[in-house]
Amino acid sequence: MKAEYQKSIRKALQEASRIGEVDIVIGIPFYDEVDTIGDVIEAVKEGVTASFPDERGLICCVGAPTGNEALKAVEGIPLPARLSRLAFLMQSPLVNGKGWAVRAIMDVANALGSDLILLEADLLNPSYRWLADLLEPIKKAKADLVLPRFSNPWHDTPISDHLIRPLIASFFGFELLGYLSGELAISREFLGTYLGELITWTAEVGRYGVDIWLITRAMTTRANIEEVHLGIRSHKKAPEGKREVIFREQAEVIFDQIHQNRQYWERGLRLRRASVGFGVGKDQGAKEKYKFSDYIIRYRRGFNRFHFLYHEILPEECFRQLEKLAERKDERFNFSSTLWQRIIYEFLLAFCFERKFAKEDIINALLPLYEGRVAGFAEALRDLEEETKDLDPVKRRRLLYLEAQKQLEEQVTEFIKGKKAFLERWDQKERETKPVLPEVTYLEFIPDVPLVLPKELASSTGERVKTEDVYNSILQRYRSEFEHFIYHKLKVPPGASPFEIAESIRAFMDRVERELERSLLRGDLRSIEGTREVVRTIFANFPHGDTFVLRPEVTSWLLAQFPPPNLLVKFGKGTITELEREYEPNDILALSGFSEDIDYIHKIWSWVAENARPEHFCPMDIKSLVVSWEDLPLIAEMKETLALSKISGRVIISNLPKGMGGEFPKLRYLTRIAKNIIELEKFGEIWEEFALKKKEFGSKVVNSLKGHWAREPLSAHNIFENKLQKILAQRLTQMARKFKNKKGLVTLGGFLEDIAESYHLAITFADGTFVPCSAWSWASYSFKGGRGFPTPLSLHVERDWASREFLIELYKKTGGNEDELDERIIELMGQGREWESLAKVLFPQVREAQEVSPVRIPSFEEPEAGRLRRFQNNPILKPIKKHPWESKYVFNPAAIRLKDRIYLLYRAWGKDDVSRIGLAMSSDGFHIEERLDVPIFEPKEGWEANGCEDPRLTLIDGRIYMLYTAYSSLVAQIAMASISVDDFLEGRWGKWERHGLLFPGHSDKDAILFPERFDGRYVLYHRTAPSIWISFSDSLSLPWPRKDHRILVGPRAGMMWDGVKIGAGAPPIKTKYGWLLIYHGVDIDYVYRLGLLLADLKDPGKILYRSPNPILEPQKIYEVGKEGVSQVPNVVFTCGALPRFDKEVLDDDDEIIVYYGAADTVIAAAAAKVSDLIPAEVRKRSPKTCI
Repeated sequence: MKAEYQKSIRKALQEASRIGEVDIVIGIPFYDEVDTIGDVIEAVKEGVTASFPDERGLICCVGAPTGNEALKAVEGIPLPARLSRLAFLMQSPLVNGKGWAVRAIMDVANALGSDLILLEADLLNPSYRWLADLLEPIKKAKADLVLPRFSNPWHDTPISDHLIRPLIASFFGFELLGYLSGELAISREFLGTYLGELITWTAEVGRYGVDIWLITRAMTTRANIEEVHLGIRSHKKAPEGKREVIFREQAEVIFDQIHQNRQYWERGLRLRRASVGFGVGKDQGAKEKYKFSDYIIRYRRGFNRFHFLYHEILPEECFRQLEKLAERKDERFNFSSTLWQRIIYEFLLAFCFERKFAKEDIINALLPLYEGRVAGFAEALRDLEEETKDLDPVKRRRLLYLEAQKQLEEQVTEFIKGKKAFLERWDQKERETKPVLPEVTYLEFIPDVPLVLPKELASSTGERVKTEDVYNSILQRYRSEFEHFIYHKLKVPPGASPFEIAESIRAFMDRVERELERSLLRGDLRSIEGTREVVRTIFANFPHGDTFVLRPEVTSWLLAQFPPPNLLVKFGKGTITELEREYEPNDILALSGFSEDIDYIHKIWSWVAENARPEHFCPMDIKSLVVSWEDLPLIAEMKETLALSKISGRVIISNLPKGMGGEFPKLRYLTRIAKNIIELEKFGEIWEEFALKKKEFGSKVVNSLKGHWAREPLSAHNIFENKLQKILAQRLTQMARKFKNKKGLVTLGGFLEDIAESYHLAITFADGTFVPCSAWSWASYSFKGGRGFPTPLSLHVERDWASREFLIELYKKTGGNEDELDERIIELMGQGREWESLAKVLFPQVREAQEVSPVRIPSFEEPEAGRLRRFQNNPILKPIKKHPWESKYVFNPAAIRLKDRIYLLYRAWGKDDVSRIGLAMSSDGFHIEERLDVPIFEPKEGWEANGCEDPRLTLIDGRIYMLYTAYSSLVAQIAMASISVDDFLEGRWGKWERHGLLFPGHSDKDAILFPERFDGRYVLYHRTAPSIWISFSDSLSLPWPRKDHRILVGPRAGMMWDGVKIGAGAPPIKTKYGWLLIYHGVDIDYVYRLGLLLADLKDPGKILYRSPNPILEPQKIYEVGKEGVSQVPNVVFTCGALPRFDKEVLDDDDEIIVYYGAADTVIAAAAAKVSDLIPAEVRKRSPKTCI
């Protein structure tokens, strides 16, 4: 849809740019109003000539595909010299409608930097004065949006009066007294607010719902809204069918806007009115009578059609009142405002939360009730009509108008009074329908740089897009490309270790560096002249264009106003004039960025923001300037291009100080200078685009320069930066192809081709070794003094590249395209919002996802944890063939110590493929002394019919609480059961008390409960794939509360041993260093391993340490598995661990035993001391320095 829209207006925007500067755009969306649109244009001509004789105007008429005859009429009307015309049809049926036409008109006005007036094409005898009246509040009161107030009779505006007005007042805090029509004005400054919302233009907004959306969008952005008296509005009467379409589409949009803007209206808003100080009110005009008996007929017919839906949605009392109105034809039709208010609120709730009925059916069913309310309102005025029938017609209309307005105000009051009860019902419905946990996922391309996003997004066609599928497809492609580069290009032998692979990449970079030195960049970077030679060669061979920056004469004037004092002193000059004898003005301004303090730069910014106009800029060649690092040491650091260099169009370079440069200085100079060139090109293109739109040009330029730096990996800044790097890689490919045909440069051409191909690649191996391939990363890291291999947090190319590709693919699948993404980035740059997350801008659902992001992410660069030691007589438990319930597999045991004995509650799987819980006992923790012949816990409820799996035990206040996975065959969920210690020791298994499901209907596993409370609350860890979550509750009553949840830790990047998903393992063990938890991780090959987490003793939501390595992985035959014997190969999985000897808080020398399922077939045990598992460096940390 968006692509079709862009295609439909492309030529029109090109034509608008040729028209040039325009002060006012008058837009007229049309269908086929061939008999009225001519009169509207004549009124526009008269209005522009009379009210704006010295201003240039544009009539912009945009029509539906069926509007050919009307288009001919528009094009045949002669216009005065200062009034231009732009008229066209929206040819695509996907963007055919009034709203899309209005959107196109706004785009044209925005491109021309003009205020906009909108008029309807079906007006009869419109006044030419409306143009001046509509613009007056913009010019005098700085209004953003101007709405009309007409003096039409009370029965002229039923949709506005009975649906829109009371809902706008109740939810948006604005009393809309005017006629909701297509006559309005929008300031040039506010157009951007509307145009930034293309993704929200649904089919309904694209048609008759646009008027509602324009108003609600203005209100939610706290725009300055004014109303203006325009007198009487006459228009061609619409057929009944069209009025029904308008009602349906406007009802859907107002309901949808209320649903989307809960955060705006839930706080409670003070009712406000626009101050109507503009225009002149007139008589109530029209004498036409409406036949409201037709409304009653349609109401009764509609009630019979939709009575089942009414009975389901409405309270019994409301339904009975409606039924009575439909059946009794001999009584007055008393459809009160109180009944109407209750109906609207119930239908609004159904629209937002009901899944039984389609939204379209809900809106269709509301139409007959609306017609009943309009008839009831007319009935309420009937007595006054009778009483006043002998009065003067003008006085009679006036009395009826005043009484109607009084009743409409009372109706608004009724809606506002009913909002409190509505809010209570809303909260109830939200609790009933809201997912128990936010449906979000945690993804990493680069270690410690998480992406927390909704698991699914809706496409423009309503299809569901799974974010993990997009992520996995990119990850698999990167892995394939990485392997191709390593094994085919670099010829690394299969089976090479990650260290050997990294060393081979370093060696490749070294070969590239030496070849650059030999064949292309021969100059000595320590000297000024050698550096100039290198820079000249790069400029001569690297493909590039020009830029769009300050004119030299403007720069010269600016320097005269703001001379750079430090630069003058540094170069031994007394005046700018002296300095300009040796340097061009743009050179001087660029150098000032390195010599002056921030106050000076802010002065330049301030002037540009307040005074710069498009004519102050011009296309210009990108130039370089080489200076000595001794004069301006900051240049030698080769950081990002400074703002004053960008608006000057200069690449400033210095020679290398002694001891700087790293291992790959020529590669660094090549990539850094190339990036600077591309940056100047792209900023020039952006500023040219700002210049075409004219308005706020200077402030947009400055915003684009200073709106940088963001923590968000998906920020507009990071995505824009990656575009520059992608262009760099593409142009390196162009260089390579050219060099491969040049004598002496063939080898370098091949190297540069490989550099470009691998520019974006990086991978994390299973052992945690991170290996990047980007020439930028290697050269930059070494240049800055880095030793060894580039570290994850030093990388920006690989991070931003993956982020951009991920975002683009996600956006494409939801109906967008890359061009739209780049346009949105440019908008944000112009607004100084480049730091914002594009994901939040493009996908509103992301905001909820990021509310549950981890508070703190354990660093990837941590010391390794120690390993668990296996019990030599493993496995300690095997299936028993003669027991049908445990004849196939036994695995994943929970563990608890009671009275010096260890009890293992294990998962057993028998002939019927149903999991049950068995019991085995040991005194020393390793040798099983007793094992029951029957299960102690088995499926009983429907939600666990296919198995009770993976138990975890926690002792709280004399009761043993068991969390387990309840499997219904459809979904795996967390359930809780408990038993007293006495009943457990006595074997009274019938005393198990099932508490139910923690999160009913939500797929969840691997839950552990802490044995202590924190600030009076219980703490739960659990696994909503792919992450471990933390949740809090004031009690152990179920279901668990639907709040206080967030992601604790997520899977790590790439091919890490825990890179696909992770899960909580054994319940926590208290040590003096923190709560020790064994968790499991799954890699890309679906191998299950065990790792270590350490949580803060006082705050289990704070992870102090996460092992970068596994502490146990499948190695033994019973863990790796045997074909035909083992259930799942390559698995070690724990549900239980405890101190070897009973102790409340463990010290260094205390030992823990970890019980685990091996290959999902048998049970084994392993042990280690606390000091063996937790690295010495971590144990030495004070709480303040823990990560």
